[in-house]
Amino acid sequence: MAGPSFFADKRNIQVSAGGVPGAVPWMQAVGDDTDVRLAVAEARGTYATAIKLYADLSGELAAKITQEAHRQHLLVWAHATLYPARPSDVVAAGVDSISHACLLVRQPQEHIPSWSEPHPPVALGPFRDGRNPVLAPLFAEMARRGTILDATVWAYSPDTADSSSSPALPPGSCDDTVGGAITGQAYRAGVPIAAGTDNIADWEDPWPDLLNELAELASNARSPSGLCCSQRP
Repeated sequence: MAGPSFFADKRNIQVSAGGVPGAVPWMQAVGDDTDVRLAVAEARGTYATAIKLYADLSGELAAKITQEAHRQHLLVWAHATLYPARPSDVVAAGVDSISHACLLVRQPQEHIPSWSEPHPPVALGPFRDGRNPVLAPLFAEMARRGTILDATVWAYSPDTADSSSSPALPPGSCDDTVGGAITGQAYRAGVPIAAGTDNIADWEDPWPDLLNELAELASNARSPSGLCCSQRP
């Protein structure tokens, strides 16, 4: 589920399988006037076991969808920033998991742009040592709630630049090093980490992309003291 502006994205044509993007049960455009109970029920009717919240959603609407999904016994996972909902809004909405550690760099921003607005780059320096003070209370709340961080650090690796499914990152973008530092801070705060990939492995690769993600987590999600992520305080 996402707000209407997301469905201008051409990727939605393919996954809508001949239907109207945003108007099929498995990919729905939602807004403040949506009958959320019906929308969730239609998704559940496709044998979905969870709802993904993608973009162009407020914190209030994310919370409304999450509450109804849980009532209907579905899990909810969401992009860590929903443009305009910031990470703390997404966590407060009660989702079960948030995706993409690099999207957490938006948390300190005073203004979170909407999905259709330009998304200016963020200064990454404050995140590189894995001690960001703005993220600390967010991770404490995630640990309290048991909210999972689906980090997808490998998806931000420069090593994926030649992949047809993952174009090169723009200059100044969050990368696997910064994403790893953020993930390490979350892990040390007690946040459960999922080894998600968010990439399509090359057909010639003999190993699943999951192994790349595990390697990235082992090498980049380190504590400031240099100890690997397995060493909790």
